[in-house]
Amino acid sequence: MNGSDFVHVPALVYGTRPDTVFCSVRDGSFPMACLSDLALRWILIAAESTFAPSQGGSPISRRSSALRRKQHIYQAMGMALNQSPHAISDNLLGGMIMATVTESRIPDPAACHVHFEGYERAICIRGGLDSSLRVSSVKALRLAHLMPYIVCEPVEVEEEPGLQKQAEDLLCFLDARLPFSGLRPRNYREPGSFSTGEHLLLGEEWIPYLRPAEDRLRGYADESSHFLSLYLIAAAVSRLRDCYNTRTAPFIFVNHLTAAMTASSAVNRVTGGYELTLQGFMWVVFNCVLGLWEAPAAATGESSGNLHMLLSLSIDALRAFRRVTAKGARTEIRAVLGDRVWGLAGR
Repeated sequence: MNGSDFVHVPALVYGTRPDTVFCSVRDGSFPMACLSDLALRWILIAAESTFAPSQGGSPISRRSSALRRKQHIYQAMGMALNQSPHAISDNLLGGMIMATVTESRIPDPAACHVHFEGYERAICIRGGLDSSLRVSSVKALRLAHLMPYIVCEPVEVEEEPGLQKQAEDLLCFLDARLPFSGLRPRNYREPGSFSTGEHLLLGEEWIPYLRPAEDRLRGYADESSHFLSLYLIAAAVSRLRDCYNTRTAPFIFVNHLTAAMTASSAVNRVTGGYELTLQGFMWVVFNCVLGLWEAPAAATGESSGNLHMLLSLSIDALRAFRRVTAKGARTEIRAVLGDRVWGLAGR
């Protein structure tokens, strides 16, 4: 692995163009690596696991190398925790977050869950989510609070509520927070079956992001990213409707999101379509919503707490999504939410 490999990570994982407005690696991972040497070590393991297979060497030697690196990091994290067990530093929190992300991508689900549980305990020690966001020293670390909830798939437990009960609980959560009337399942339609009259604002290029084919999803991170994208689009349009009027709000958001997509996504040279992955789309939506919410404060030169609020809103939704342990229930909810968002932004 060499330095040039990192240049290809954004396109590989997120489908972004080299000069993208927001790059999760450039604007997230790199600042995290500068802040936290523990995070940097986990980032290197993740990069090595991604690119090493294409550069030769036996699988056994690559696995041995990764295990040695992990052993050293675990020792360093243990020392950091022992030095200050009642005050989790940004360095240690960054390491916990990147450990969760890395183990989800290797993948090692059991290790990912261990790190996720450690992250949640760390957040409690830091005084809860709101307190942890406030004391985080850099924006990249605040944004990184999202990642464990994005990548760590919940464990399905037999005694938990059945599929229908889990779906109903999440629907109630969404019903109470989003501008939909009676958010309940209706007949599913394949993405290609939408007539042109049903998406006056959105073109066909949006279908893979609002209603993606299930075989396109690459694990739980794509599921959660898709869910959060839909949730934030609905929340953004709702807030814009409060500021403007019902007819104007969808146009404002769709125009901003289209511009953000154009400025962020790599383009397929053959089809001319966007190459953003679902995880990349989620970050485009997140930053588009943040930009719209912060615009009034920026115009007056005032500071804004919108990033904090948007992160809290997003994590609240992701926690609710993780409580649905049955994949079938999560699939149903995303289909219903995608249908509603299409109608909300497309009429």
